Amino acid sequence: MKWQRRAGLFTQPKLPCLAAYHALNLTAGCPNECHYCYAQTYAHHPGWGTVAFYANLLSRLREEWPE
Repeated sequence: MKWQRRAGLFTQPKLPCLAAYHALNLTAGCPNECHYCYAQTYAHHPGWGTVAFYANLLSRLREEWPE
């Protein structure tokens, strides 16, 4: 399956303690397999312990990267 990133790659966290930081979302999934993880319940989760790079990653970076 090819994963397509629909939202922006650069995001600002909504948590107040992280407001000064930005996140760069390059992948879907996570290799850590934490038992308490909420992300594994998402419909777009690629599978337990799986990391998938977005197929449109380079084109999205070109669009969004600041000049």
